[in-house]
Amino acid sequence: MSLFLAAIGPMGQPETTAWFLFPGDPDRPVVVAPTLAEAMPELQDIAQGRSIHCEPQLAGNGLDPAPWGEPARSDFAVIALDIENPDTMARIEDALLVGRFCQAFAALCDRVARGWPQDERLLALDIPGRGARFAMIVEGPGLVILDDTSRPDAEELSALDGLAAVLGRGHPAVESAFGRAFGLSGIPQPFQLHAGDKRPVNEADLALLTEALTAASRLDPGAAEPGESRGNGLTAQIVPAG
Repeated sequence: MSLFLAAIGPMGQPETTAWFLFPGDPDRPVVVAPTLAEAMPELQDIAQGRSIHCEPQLAGNGLDPAPWGEPARSDFAVIALDIENPDTMARIEDALLVGRFCQAFAALCDRVARGWPQDERLLALDIPGRGARFAMIVEGPGLVILDDTSRPDAEELSALDGLAAVLGRGHPAVESAFGRAFGLSGIPQPFQLHAGDKRPVNEADLALLTEALTAASRLDPGAAEPGESRGNGLTAQIVPAG
């Protein structure tokens, strides 16, 4: 079995980079070294004769590039989020769910980049087991699933309570990590929002956000006849303005 190499860095003073092999070795989860050449002896020692492939940007030093596998990409996302903010995923044990969330967020970002009219930002969600709710596409981009089941009047994120996922800024090395792994231009940030206070999400929250992001990314804002889309059973539909 071959191993997959990915990196986050440079960071710190003096600058150095964290090098990760997937599947990881719990006893030696990371190699810290300024360059790949300096990291290679320890990485090869950890590999114990297994071949090492790497993310495309790391090709060289005797390594061949390989595409991201879902387990490696998901574990990498968990590590990157933990570096940026250890509380973000403190209640999440399912790394693959984190990976699916990041992919769904990237799909929404791509859909918004292709054009999402300002007057079609409100969505109606039909959530299995929870009934009807509203969500809103917000600038950044991102999405908020509102706690209030009534149709909202306010359209400012600061005025809304609910489950949110927005694209945030952070350390350039962490932003670069999400760009390479998911094509994102920032750091995906899920949280519960209550009276302006951000709280960590749990696995049920993250799963719901993932389904909502997926469904929203498949919608066609601006279409003559608003349609609906699905994300793992959740149905989303654009609510006409007015």
